[in-house]
Amino acid sequence: MKNNKGLNRGIEWMLMLFVMGIFMSCAASSSAEEPDSEEAISETEPIDLVEDYGESSWQEFKAAVKSKDEAKLQMCCTPEITDLEALFFMLNELYVMRKMDETQHSYLESVMVDGKEYLQFYAEEIGEDEYGYETATSITLHFLVVEGSLFLDHYLAAG
Repeated sequence: MKNNKGLNRGIEWMLMLFVMGIFMSCAASSSAEEPDSEEAISETEPIDLVEDYGESSWQEFKAAVKSKDEAKLQMCCTPEITDLEALFFMLNELYVMRKMDETQHSYLESVMVDGKEYLQFYAEEIGEDEYGYETATSITLHFLVVEGSLFLDHYLAAG
């Protein structure tokens, strides 16, 4: 059983490197193309490829959560995320799904955690229990940005 876990981790790393390689080659090929004239440079607005990739990978992450597709979600995570079943359970809470639907990539907050820079998604729900005491539930997702794409690397859940 332990050998399978090591094999799975190796496959995850290879897939992540493959995806990063694709993004790097796309970025390299797009930067190699030069406009025909100086007028073309001044007339075109700069395109933020990092923002575009970030938005598309954020949308892919949300789609994987909604579809409950473990393979798709795993492609959106670093190998640090191992319990996808528990993650699905937490992410499919109604308050989390609503907040994800409302949140655009540009609204993700840049934070430092343990010396790493992440983009952070946060959702919380505050309510009352049957005795009238206030209760709160929350989840925080930390995404690494690799070549403009987001990969869930760490999460915290409370409540």
